[in-house]
Amino acid sequence: MKNIKSIAVILLLITVFTGACKKNILDTQPQTRISEQIAFSTPEKILAQVNNLYSKVQNASYYGGRHVLFNEQRGEEFSQNDPNSSVGASIWGQNALANDNLVNSLWASAYAAINAANIVIKEVSGTSVVASPLREQYVAEAKFVRALSYLSLVQTFAQPFVKDNGASPGLPLRLSAETSSGSNDLARSTVADVYTQIIKDLNEAEKDLPVTQGSNALNSSRAHQASAIALKTRVYLNKADFTNVITEAKKRVLIFFIVIF
Repeated sequence: MKNIKSIAVILLLITVFTGACKKNILDTQPQTRISEQIAFSTPEKILAQVNNLYSKVQNASYYGGRHVLFNEQRGEEFSQNDPNSSVGASIWGQNALANDNLVNSLWASAYAAINAANIVIKEVSGTSVVASPLREQYVAEAKFVRALSYLSLVQTFAQPFVKDNGASPGLPLRLSAETSSGSNDLARSTVADVYTQIIKDLNEAEKDLPVTQGSNALNSSRAHQASAIALKTRVYLNKADFTNVITEAKKRVLIFFIVIF
């Protein structure tokens, strides 16, 4: 028994002293979070950041649910019997308040997608981690996501362009990457300015997006050239600029629509 107790004491001391030589096991880096300095350090990390753009768009408060539902509820063909605010009764009744959490979540989710796009544009534009033309393609995908997000926001939170040729207040145009708090007092640009930026992003995206992403799965989940053309056609329809609608539509005899909205 004495020998067993001695061995146990020795093992305990070895555990204590060897453990003391190691870093505290509770002082670890989260495996699901990487620092800003290495987020774009490898081709795989850059691709993950690009894929994340589409994940932002699919947020349940954005195109993954609420944005689509709220805009359906604003249509004349929609009828709602449920007064529950969680299913958008205030949207249907056209009496939503500024402190409505569901509305604020939609706004925040769309701007989160915009800022993610801004970060990709900033970090990838000057990188040598991925070579051209892949580098330009990734930036083009980010510009497509930014254009899509601004279009959905300006349609939801501003007056129609045709009301006064875009002179009404539009949205804060955030075109720079923000990785810290601040800039919350950015003034609203006009509706016309927002549409100008959307068209600029789509023109630049069309130029650098691939004709195909290489497979049916990727063509259905990531933007390619026809996506930018199709979305641009929709933008010009919103502006009642039918000349450019025809011009864009003629670019493809058969446009393969990427349905993410």
